Amino acid sequence: MKIGIKFFKSIGFKITLWYTFSVLVILIIAGYFLYYQLQYKLNKEANRLLSDESLDILRPILQRDSSLDDLEAAIERESSDLKYYKVSARLFDLKQNVIIASSNFFNPSLQLSAESITNAKKGDETFETIRIKGVGSPYRLLTKPILIDGSLKYFLQVAIHLRGAFKAPENFKENVIMLIPGLILITIIGGWL
Repeated sequence: MKIGIKFFKSIGFKITLWYTFSVLVILIIAGYFLYYQLQYKLNKEANRLLSDESLDILRPILQRDSSLDDLEAAIERESSDLKYYKVSARLFDLKQNVIIASSNFFNPSLQLSAESITNAKKGDETFETIRIKGVGSPYRLLTKPILIDGSLKYFLQVAIHLRGAFKAPENFKENVIMLIPGLILITIIGGWL
């Protein structure tokens, strides 16, 4: 019995315990940092993609001789072109009624958020992540004001499904969680030796 108590009071045990605890804390902090960094980078890339797609959609309406039919054609073209990211888009009038919507828009009943309306009235775009009940991965949404002759005329919404961007950080987190027990065991053995 005294041998067991001496073992737990020994300096070797205490150093191993401290060493293991330190490695565990470092692994958790590094894992969370890398997880959120990966998520941030993927959201930033999704934002860039949405901005690029919105500019492609807006090209016809920014030309003086274009009509809403041209814009509708641009929305359908952009929503059917991409293979990896499926883009969908809608155009709202100032009363927040949908004028044009791509056939693949993920939630036709989704309304403009108060934040996106406020920002659009100031001439700013808004990025949002939207979760739909029953759908595992979220959607990234850009609401952009369309100004014609200096005044707000329409709201453009462009959305992409974040399936790939959502899975990568989740897979990373699962892999780190699976690695931790093995790394702790190696740390305990290495610390004891």
